[in-house]
Amino acid sequence: MKWETVRRRTRVRIMTVSVWSSLIAFVVAGLIAVLAMRLRSDFFVVYDTTERYITCARAAREMQEGSTYLTEQARLFTLAGKKKYLQNYLTEVNETRRRDLSVEVLQEQFPDSSGLPYIFSAMDRSQDLMHTELYMMRLMLEATDDDPSGWPQELLDVQLSEADAALSKDKMIARAQRLLRDDEYENSKDLIYQYITKYRDILVSETKEEQTLATEDLKFTLQSVEYGAILLLLILFLSWWLIFWLLVRPITRYIKNIQRGEPLPVQGAVELREVFSAYNAAREESQEAQRMIRREAEHDPLTDLLNRRHFERTLDAYKQGNTPFALIIVDIDNFKTINDTFGHSTGDALIKRVASTLDGAFRNIDHVCRIGGDEFTVIVTDIVKKNGAAILEKINWINEELSVPADGVPAVSLSVGVAFADGKREADKIFEKADQALYQVKENGRNGCVIY
Repeated sequence: MKWETVRRRTRVRIMTVSVWSSLIAFVVAGLIAVLAMRLRSDFFVVYDTTERYITCARAAREMQEGSTYLTEQARLFTLAGKKKYLQNYLTEVNETRRRDLSVEVLQEQFPDSSGLPYIFSAMDRSQDLMHTELYMMRLMLEATDDDPSGWPQELLDVQLSEADAALSKDKMIARAQRLLRDDEYENSKDLIYQYITKYRDILVSETKEEQTLATEDLKFTLQSVEYGAILLLLILFLSWWLIFWLLVRPITRYIKNIQRGEPLPVQGAVELREVFSAYNAAREESQEAQRMIRREAEHDPLTDLLNRRHFERTLDAYKQGNTPFALIIVDIDNFKTINDTFGHSTGDALIKRVASTLDGAFRNIDHVCRIGGDEFTVIVTDIVKKNGAAILEKINWINEELSVPADGVPAVSLSVGVAFADGKREADKIFEKADQALYQVKENGRNGCVIY
């Protein structure tokens, strides 16, 4: 009797309830759809930011590698006088053009980046280096090639100073090699590395800021979607409650679904699952990209050893510190011959074997790096020169291990130069000393170790 009185007083029309609840539900559902599209857009903002960062990091690395390659080819031509290094140099300048192409990519991808001046400065320094290198190579041609008709135009355009033009051939070679070791030349190389490193740091900071803003927008949109879904459920529940009391039988199946705890068909569960999957996929891809970039920046892809960038940064750190250390430079003897004879795959396998043997011979606190094709370095920490016998013993053991062919990889020997830094003064010249020690080994028939 009481229920009948309430029902009469409420005067609820099912058509009114149905129209209004459906209208509100459609409005809320439309809002959720808009938010879902915004969520998709926010996801692609995070994705595009990460992709642009990867592209620019790769371009910055290509610029560094291009500049380093030019310097290396100029060095080899100045020291060895072989024209193939000159040809390699000019091919990089005129055809490969890694430096120029990298600058174009960086300007296109991040035109408003505050780090671009560092890239331009690095390019300017690289151009200065190139002028010096062309000058050195012109000196070498003057000293070694009496027929200018075969000289490249780039070197014909180089004008020697009157003093250098008057030098004898031997002195011209000596002059070119002095320029190669000149402090200003070395400083220019270091500045290029510093400028590119600074650009990478700024790029990481700017990308992180963009990703943070995009992620905040993503979170806000996701919360809005959640609130919209809750509101929609409340509206549906209210509609169900009214219909339950007014039209029990038509919604009996609907009630059973609720009692079993199953999702309601109108909740849009599939859409929400897609939203959460998209968000998780974006986050995971961003984290994986960051891990890949960090590892790629520090490790050599072939051997998984630390790379030249890590070596140079670590060596600089030890030079500035007070801890005694040793630097070992390792060359694989006759690697080019082995590579040409057995093929590149065997050459790669040989490099991997040498890398593994070196890595296993030294401590976890030492830094085993691959800095070039067949060139390795080891920074041995907390050691003084009187303990040099321990390093010599390791090198002898390594050469014994590598003297036996294994897994289809031919036997090989290593030439090793070692230098110690017991103080700041020795540390400043440690690389040159180790390089001189390596040169002595090669002069005396290779397959050995000399401690400077």
